[in-house]
Amino acid sequence: ALIVLQGVLTVGRSWAESAPYAAPQNLSKINQRIAGLAQQYRVHYIDPNGCFADHEGYLPDAMTWDGCHLYAKDTGLWNQWFCDTIREIIR
Repeated sequence: ALIVLQGVLTVGRSWAESAPYAAPQNLSKINQRIAGLAQQYRVHYIDPNGCFADHEGYLPDAMTWDGCHLYAKDTGLWNQWFCDTIREIIR
């Protein structure tokens, strides 16, 4: 079986400002721990933020309706990224 741990997707700036625990630097620390678990258990780790985060580490406002969740139209982008990333892993 292919086991994959995915990092936590970043949030929009307004969400991070109202919930400091969700600031990009804090989510990055969480993702580092997830990556560490993946390495420890010899499974795969993938990080969506390289594809979705802006240059400051936030989810762009144009992709989220509440600062935390992707618009339905953008879930297709996530799905494509996920499928492409998995394809690379299994090659």
